[in-house]
Amino acid sequence: MAISLPSHSRKQILAGGLAGLSSVLLLMIASTALLTSGVFWQYAFNSGIPGLQEAADAAMRQDINQIPLFLWAWRWILVGFVLIGIVLATLDLWSRRLPALWQKGLLAPPIFLLVGCVIVTGMLLSAESALFDGRDQAARLASLASRRASIWGQLIFGLVISLALAGVVWLSWSWWYTRWQRWLKLPLPQAESNNSSAADERKGDAWFERRSMVARAERIVIGALIGAILILIGLVGLYDGARTSLISGEFWVDSGQPNPALELRLERSQRRVFVESTLGTGHVSLQILSRAGAQLGLNEAQLAFQSSPLSFERTQFELNGLERGSYLLQAQLLDGEGGRVGYALMQQDPGYMSFMALLLGLVTSAIPALLIQFVNLRQAR
Repeated sequence: MAISLPSHSRKQILAGGLAGLSSVLLLMIASTALLTSGVFWQYAFNSGIPGLQEAADAAMRQDINQIPLFLWAWRWILVGFVLIGIVLATLDLWSRRLPALWQKGLLAPPIFLLVGCVIVTGMLLSAESALFDGRDQAARLASLASRRASIWGQLIFGLVISLALAGVVWLSWSWWYTRWQRWLKLPLPQAESNNSSAADERKGDAWFERRSMVARAERIVIGALIGAILILIGLVGLYDGARTSLISGEFWVDSGQPNPALELRLERSQRRVFVESTLGTGHVSLQILSRAGAQLGLNEAQLAFQSSPLSFERTQFELNGLERGSYLLQAQLLDGEGGRVGYALMQQDPGYMSFMALLLGLVTSAIPALLIQFVNLRQAR
């Protein structure tokens, strides 16, 4: 049987969705205006330079043609904010059935929880993706493990970004929500239900009962906050084991040791090893062999040693097709006096890592959400 919402409730939910849509549309229009003004400013500057008129015209046409693609890229953001607005409006309707103690500020914590979870989780997974794909390896491989960003540092930075963004989202949505309720002729929440009985509550036992309810609610929130902190500490340790496994170092290839071999232990579903030649002279050949030294059919790589300790030549071996176990990274000096070879073995289980990152983002963002709820309870005293 279909569930029919009252007309008032449907209009309330509509106001929430329109508030989310209005927030994003305003930002999209402002961004488009800035982008368009930048295009015209660049055209005016370049067209004034002799000999650049045709190039300026072509560049402007290309930039103008990119604006529809820029607007189309906002489609999922628009859909997401409309859905968020609908959810928040539904929560607002539901909160009006709760005791007055829990009504105030009930909508802010979910926004901080949702935005924080998305930002922190995305930041953690983005850092692991950049590392595994080789986009975060500008310096030498040998020191890559020691230079890796700490999980706590990523969480703190993600929290700062998410708090700022969630604050902007909350202020924008609540402002538009109030306006749309007025434009749709919906009754705004009144504080009289609390204020009108304030004088009565201070008489007799009602005032003490309210204080007792606030105290119990505060204890619940404090308990949840302590639990979230303890769970966060445990999850950081679990995520440290779930994120990309990284082993890096270096070894020498020279006339005294022309054929060194490094053991690689493969344990996870996705793996690759990056190898680079740094300071030295001559060339080195690199290949992946079985533990017994047998060929595996993987391509052999040849690298040239560099004259500067800051220079390098790098390659990588994809190891996903190999069974779990031990293998050898075999190096062979081809000519010259040899030099230094750096390596970085990376392994990950993407599904488990993503799940743990999501849990970590959820618990991390729950802490500021609980703090906001605690502040709301303190104000309700």
